[in-house]
Amino acid sequence: MAKINSVVTFGDPGNPAVITGAQDKTLIICHENDSVCEGGFITVDHLTYASDASTAAQFVVQKANN
Repeated sequence: MAKINSVVTFGDPGNPAVITGAQDKTLIICHENDSVCEGGFITVDHLTYASDASTAAQFVVQKANN
């Protein structure tokens, strides 16, 4: 994990579990009505994470510059 500067997860059924060792490097993106984030089935909300690409990219760039 020492060489990893950021971790981004989208619609993770393990939400809000952070990857061990990456607590301060992680951005978890889970849409409010995405049942996959609660261990459920794929819904329309699970298919819209492309709208969060800019947020994820900004997070990665910020972490890379630290």
